[in-house]
Amino acid sequence: MTTLRFRSSANRSKAAAATVTREALEAHVAAYLRRGGQIQKIAKGVSGMPLNGSWHLSRRGK
Repeated sequence: MTTLRFRSSANRSKAAAATVTREALEAHVAAYLRRGGQIQKIAKGVSGMPLNGSWHLSRRGK
C-alpha cells in the first residue's frame, strides 16, 4: 500500500505572513526612529519586574 503525501500551502502562507509581519515591524521601527525615538539595548537577563514585586501585588486585588 502506498501513502500519498500532498504538499500543503499552509507552510507557504505562514512564511508569507511572517515576511509581511517582519516588513511591517521594520517600517514601524523606521518611522519611530525618524520621529526622533531612541532604542535602548537592554542587557540579557534583565527583567522589567520591579525588585520589590510591587507590580504583581498591585494587580492581585483586581
